[in-house]
This record gives sequence, structure tokens and C-alpha cells, in this order.
Amino acid sequence: MPCFPLPSLSRSRGWLLGLALLLPGCSGFGTFLGDTYGFHGDEHLPIGDAENVRRVEGQPATEAPLTTEPGNVWPGPVPTEPTLSDLERAQDQEIKQYRPSTPPPSTTAPRTSPPAPISGGNTSETGGNIVIPNGDGTSTVIMPDGSVRTIPTPK
Repeated sequence: MPCFPLPSLSRSRGWLLGLALLLPGCSGFGTFLGDTYGFHGDEHLPIGDAENVRRVEGQPATEAPLTTEPGNVWPGPVPTEPTLSDLERAQDQEIKQYRPSTPPPSTTAPRTSPPAPISGGNTSETGGNIVIPNGDGTSTVIMPDGSVRTIPTPK
């Protein structure tokens, strides 16, 4: 209880004045008023003339609402996916129907002459062997069976 009696009317005015002074917080009353309202109306209203802005401002919408399309707009049923056995059966039929247009090449063609030596850059091929000179007086020879040997370079 306060020490001295206050009329109820001034107590409500005191609360109202206190709330009004607390409203701007630390920014100051002039800044608070300048940021919330200007001389030319509310300067913080969104600018635009889109349908949403007109609706926010309370103006009637001029666009016609969306309506349903007449008839059935959905596509037909989803086609069934082929099973693995269906795919295998189709592949077997394609293999059975395949007829090559040219006969397969003969794999036993006789060789009439030994291969001629081929050389290019620092490598040479003689009789199926690939000879690569190392530059230190030796050469690396790769045999047709994949084995590798190092031999002195012939002069």
C-alpha cells in the first residue's frame, strides 16, 4: 500500500504514462515515432500492385478463382513392368532370330612370312619381341609370352 492515497483515475493514467515511456525502449521516443509512422502515411507498407498485395491492403481480388477442369484429367493405369523371366524370354527370342550377314572370319589363317621389324622412336619390334633401349648400354626385351629380360644393347 502506498503511504498516501491516490485516486484510481490517476493510478490508471500513471500506468498508461509508464507504458508509453517504456514503449520506445533505449532508442528514444523520437526515433520510435520516426520508425513507426511518417508524415506521408505509413512508409513501411509494401510497395506493389500484385494480387497478394491488394489482398493484404483489403482490396477485392480481381483474378478469377481456380476451378476444376472438366472430365477425367488423370492418365490411364500404369502399365505392368516386365518380370525377369519376361526379359530373359525376349532376349532368347532375339538371339534365336539373329542371323549374321557375313560369315565369321577364319581363325586359322596361315602366316606366310615372319613379321617385319617395326621401329618407332626408341622401341623396335623384331619377331614378336619388343626391344626398348634404356640409354645406359642395356636394353629391355619384352617377349611374346610377357616375360621381360635386360640384355646388353647390340652395337
